[in-house]
Amino acid sequence: MSSLSQVAKTGLGAACSARAAGSRSAGTAPAVYSADFLAVQRLARVALLSAIALILSYVETMIPLPTALPGVKLGLANVAVVVALFGFDVRTAFFVALVKVFAAGFLFGSPVMLVYSLGGTVLAFACMALMKQVQEISVVVVSMASAIFHNVGQIAVACVLFGSSAVLISLPPLAIAACVTGALTGCVAAGVLGEGGSDALRRLQNLAAQGGTARRLRFSGKHGSGSATSNAHTSSSFGRYCAGETLANRLDARTKLLFTAMFFIAAFAAQESAGLIAMAIAALLSLASARVGLRMALSYLRPFSGFLVFVAAMNVLFTTAGAVLLSVGPLAITNEGIALAAASTVRFCALMLGTATLMRTTSPSDLTEGMRSLLSPLQHVGVRVDNAALALGMTFRFIPVFSDEFARVKRAQESRLANFSGGLISCLCAYVSVFIPLFANAFRRADSVAFAVQSRGFGSSVRSSLQEGHMGLADGMVLAFSAVLLIPAVCL
Repeated sequence: MSSLSQVAKTGLGAACSARAAGSRSAGTAPAVYSADFLAVQRLARVALLSAIALILSYVETMIPLPTALPGVKLGLANVAVVVALFGFDVRTAFFVALVKVFAAGFLFGSPVMLVYSLGGTVLAFACMALMKQVQEISVVVVSMASAIFHNVGQIAVACVLFGSSAVLISLPPLAIAACVTGALTGCVAAGVLGEGGSDALRRLQNLAAQGGTARRLRFSGKHGSGSATSNAHTSSSFGRYCAGETLANRLDARTKLLFTAMFFIAAFAAQESAGLIAMAIAALLSLASARVGLRMALSYLRPFSGFLVFVAAMNVLFTTAGAVLLSVGPLAITNEGIALAAASTVRFCALMLGTATLMRTTSPSDLTEGMRSLLSPLQHVGVRVDNAALALGMTFRFIPVFSDEFARVKRAQESRLANFSGGLISCLCAYVSVFIPLFANAFRRADSVAFAVQSRGFGSSVRSSLQEGHMGLADGMVLAFSAVLLIPAVCL
C-alpha cells in the first residue's frame, strides 16, 4: 500500500501541489501558459475526469452491494468529482459533475433519469463546496455528507415527478446507507489523492481482515459475476442509442430535444385524468415512431417497478382524504389515495416512455450538437456554450480510451495478486490500485489534449459543424404536434 501512496504523491499529488503554488499544470511554470491555454486545459481536465467517472460508474456494477434497499449505490463516479474538488478547484469540479451527469444521461439513461441525477448532483456538490471551505476537513467526511445530500436531492425530484410526498418515507434508510457508501468512496478518493489515503486504506484493510463486517459483506465470485452482468445489461439497454431508419431516427436532434422539453412541461401541467390520458397516448405514439414494441417498453419500466409499487402503496395507505373504502386498524384506504396512486404512476410511466425515444434514436454526438445549436443564442449573454459542447464531446471520445486502459491496468494488478473477487472492502482496496494510475495518466494527458485543441484554433473563430442539421417537413409536424399536446394537458 505504501507504493500506491507513493504513486499518488508523484502523480495526482504533483498536480495538487502545483495548483497550491499558483500553477495550473503539474510541474510546469505558470508563466509558460496563456489565458486561452489555461481555459482549454480546464476543459481537457473536465472531459478526462468525466470520462473516468463514467468508467467508474460501470465498475461499480462489478461490486454488488449486500442490500435489497432500492436506490442504494456505491457511488464510485463521485470519486472523480472529489478528486477534482480537492486536487484542483471548485469550478473544475463543478464542470466535472455536470458533464458527468449529462454524459451518463446521453449514454445510459433518459431525460427523466438525467433530471434525477442532476437534482442529486447539484445539491451534493453545493454541500461539498461549502464543506471544503472548512480548514483541514477530511475527504471522507465530505464524501459522506455529499452522498446523503445526493439522496436528498433525488428524493426531492421524485416528489415533484410523482406529485406526492409519500417517497419521503424512504429518506431515513437511504441516508443511513449513504453514510456507509460515502465513507467507502471517500476512503477511495483519499487513496487516489494521496492525502492521508494510505492511512484510510490501511483502516479499510484492517476492517476486512477482522472478519466480522467483512464476512457479512462478502459475496462469491459466481454471484458477483452474475450481478454485474445483470446490472450492466440493465444500465446499457435502457435508453441506449440504436441506429435505424425509423421516423424518430430520421428527425433532427433539435426537434427531439424540443419535443422532450414540451413533453416535460405537459406532464407536469397535466392534473386531470384527461390530461394524463393525453400524455399516455403521446408516449405510445413516441414509442411507435421508434418502432418500440410493448415488450421492450415494459422492459424500460422494469428496473423502476419496485419504486413504482413502493410509491403507489405509500399513496394508498397514507392518504386520508376522500371516502374510506377499507379500514384495517390505523390504516385506511380511500378513493382519493387510489386516484393519487394511479395518477402518479401514469405520470411517471408516461415521462419515462415518452422521453426514452430521445436517447434511443439519437447518437450522443448528435445530441451534443443539437444542444449546442439550441443554446447558441445564450452566447450573446456570456454563456460559453461551445466550451460545454467541446467538454461533452471529448468525454464521449475518451470513454473507450480509458475503458481499454482500465482493463489493461486491472490485468497488470491481477498479475500482482490483487484480489478483485473478495469481500466488498478487499475488492475496493484492489480497485484503488487501478484507479491511481488511471487518474495519474488522465492528468498527464490533459496538457497534450489542451495543446492539440488549441493548435486547431479552438476559440479563435465561430465554431462550425462537419454535418449541419436540417429540419424538414416531418420535424415541423412533430413540433406542431408537441404544441398541440400542451393544450389538453394544461386546459383539461
